[in-house]
Amino acid sequence: MQQTPLTILTGFLGSGKTTLLRHILTQNHGVKITTIVNDFGVLNIDEEIISSQGGTQIALANGCVCCTIGDDLGRTLHDVMSRTLLPERIIIEASGISDPARIAAFTYVDRSLKLAPILCCVDSSAYLKQSNDIHLADTMEKQVRAADIFLLTKGDLLGDDASKQFETAFAPNLNDRPFYWSVQGQVDLSLLFETDNNQLTPEHAHDPTLLETAQPYLHTKLVSYSGHLPPINAQTVKDNIATLGPYVLRAKGVLTDDDGAYIYQYASGRSDVERSNSLDPSNHFVILCSREVDLTETIFAHFSEKSVI
Repeated sequence: MQQTPLTILTGFLGSGKTTLLRHILTQNHGVKITTIVNDFGVLNIDEEIISSQGGTQIALANGCVCCTIGDDLGRTLHDVMSRTLLPERIIIEASGISDPARIAAFTYVDRSLKLAPILCCVDSSAYLKQSNDIHLADTMEKQVRAADIFLLTKGDLLGDDASKQFETAFAPNLNDRPFYWSVQGQVDLSLLFETDNNQLTPEHAHDPTLLETAQPYLHTKLVSYSGHLPPINAQTVKDNIATLGPYVLRAKGVLTDDDGAYIYQYASGRSDVERSNSLDPSNHFVILCSREVDLTETIFAHFSEKSVI
């Protein structure tokens, strides 16, 4: 039976998964890719961001694919593999709060799928702090444990000396698994298209008993807020995010101001704004917090609330 490779992109919130996926989809590799994009809010911002990049996108929102919408992922994979024209590769961009090992277990149910090496994006500018946070450490540990290849991102924010220091600090997590630096999603696509499980170290070859041994995944209870914003400048958004204190883990949206469309991203205490002429802005915006926060005096006061398990 010919099997379709399934690649899982994992990594904590804001580590660069969507940027990597956008790079993959815009390259001239000739591979027919179906992407399944999972996001933590009711509104799937990541799917909206990559929708103009080519290929076929399927959105899964309002949870993480390893738990609250796991049944939806199973149905989606079945639907994709039941089509007359099959993709040559499926890429799942998992939510930053997902456990990739539990996602990988789906390939042992559907024998038409072959699990490719799991790629884990690691934000070198934030990992050490986040991994010592009692609310985040368990999730990040599961992502690192499941990975086959690490892509170290945002080294451009550190500089050469600090990047080398991070390599040294992160090295105990590798256990002979390879790592590569990636800036703005730039990566050698042979990592994606030419590597198979036979090249993995024995310690990290995928375990076919994974589905039987995987335990229910209960990460810290988080709260997401989703809604629409009118045309608004990025500084106003940034100022309002700042009023919510340290409880904001992630925020993002495709917004507009007087100069046109832009993508707003917040993670690890840092805001980034990217101008875009290729997007049809929805003005959707989502916020993920480690606890409930009071939005009353902010531009987000009308947003709906949703617990994420």
